[in-house]
Amino acid sequence: MNIEVQSPIRRMLRIALAATLVWGLAACGKEEAPKVEQPAVVQPATAPEAKAGEIRTETSEPAPMPNPDPNAELAGKVKSALHSTPGLEALAVDIVAAEGVVTLFGTADTRGSLEKAGKIASDVPGVKSVQNKIVVVQGS
Repeated sequence: MNIEVQSPIRRMLRIALAATLVWGLAACGKEEAPKVEQPAVVQPATAPEAKAGEIRTETSEPAPMPNPDPNAELAGKVKSALHSTPGLEALAVDIVAAEGVVTLFGTADTRGSLEKAGKIASDVPGVKSVQNKIVVVQGS
């Protein structure tokens, strides 16, 4: 006769499993929790379908255009003038404009390029004065 000895841990697991099954079966006869009704979702009215090849757009007011920055526009005009001048196309210059005063920052390979950049900048309409802070660097 073979008597098997059970370990205390195995016995505890069997008891816990049996208790869980009993509690689960005891809950079977109870009523379900009341369900909360969700409010109905109302779909927005749809616009008439566009015909094939037709592009539909909204007829609301167009978005207001931002006010252009006159300083940025002036700096852009000076930069454009410098880049369209022969010999200055590759000039590495940053331009800052404030109330008609244009400041040039950067490097030039010769003093002639530096002076030419200042002259071109001063000829752009809207420029009142030029502060030329370009530095001559050989091989730039």
